[in-house]
Amino acid sequence: MARTHKTALIKQQMAAEAAAREAANAAAAADSADGKAASVKAAHREAVHSARTRSEKADAIQRARNGCVETEAEEDTELEEKPAATSVVIDTSEASEGGEEHEEESTGAEDDGADAELESDGGSSSSAGRKRKQRPTLHVDEDMATVPPFTERHRSWAEFTQAFDVYKAATNQVLVVKEVINVARRNKSLRNQVQYQGLPDDEIPLVPTTLDPYQRKYICTHGWPCP
Repeated sequence: MARTHKTALIKQQMAAEAAAREAANAAAAADSADGKAASVKAAHREAVHSARTRSEKADAIQRARNGCVETEAEEDTELEEKPAATSVVIDTSEASEGGEEHEEESTGAEDDGADAELESDGGSSSSAGRKRKQRPTLHVDEDMATVPPFTERHRSWAEFTQAFDVYKAATNQVLVVKEVINVARRNKSLRNQVQYQGLPDDEIPLVPTTLDPYQRKYICTHGWPCP
């Protein structure tokens, strides 16, 4: 009987110690949660006070409210027991059938696109053939000859005429004289200019008579009808 009574006392002491430890752990957890919440609230309060503009203050207040709500939710989650795991079964038969139908539709669309490409290629090739057949002879590339530029200055009209004939033959052009300006006409035009009126001839840049004619104006007869 004495041993049984002693054993009961020991069990009671162990139960009391376990209850005390649980109470101490709960109190410590509550204190840490309160301290964490207090620190979060203090940080949010400081952020609100440090905000300068109204928009920043409003954002800080909203963040503080969200932080308080999250802190309370975490405390409630720690106190509550973990929920039992639930199993979810998803029926994939309809999804697989829908996927197969989608694949069939996409395959059919690809086949249609390939047929359209073949038709377009055939049409483009036939149109290109028609264009090649209808190409005019004016657009056919020919071997072009390079002709040196014509010399602008010559010692006499005879040298100019000779060089000009060679140039026309090389360029396959026909240039005829449209107008001839002799020396007398040029000098008369110079004397009638306002800047030279009243001045003697030695102060006017007159054309020497040895250069007669003074100027010839040519015109191209390309495209003119034959006489």
